[in-house]
Amino acid sequence: MSRKKQKKDKKKKTFGSRLKTAMGDMSVYKLAQATGLSHTILHKYLQDVSTPSVDKADELATTLNVSFVWLAKGEGSQKIKNKNPDILAPENLKKITVDLHAVVSAIEDIAKKSEKTTPESLARDVALRCMNIPDR
Repeated sequence: MSRKKQKKDKKKKTFGSRLKTAMGDMSVYKLAQATGLSHTILHKYLQDVSTPSVDKADELATTLNVSFVWLAKGEGSQKIKNKNPDILAPENLKKITVDLHAVVSAIEDIAKKSEKTTPESLARDVALRCMNIPDR
């Protein structure tokens, strides 16, 4: 492998190069505002003069919406897997609506059965009913 290629490969693997990739078109000043880090320290990270602490690397990864492991170590995928699916996606809204209808139905049924239901027992009964757990 040529020295030029080795240098290029090594540069790709640095924290600074990954940070620059993650930033895309974002300016250092905008990233500084978003993270609370100084633009001076961000420039040091980008130039590989300094590396961030775990907490600061995590803040950068979160702000830039990239994988912490990828940013910190260069391993795995740059993109993070969305652990929280878009709650407003149509398929999720439909499920939420169905779940809410079940809760309302359970509350109505339980309220009809007893006029002396306390808020605590009503909440317990609704939770059990919505989880399809038989009442004891």
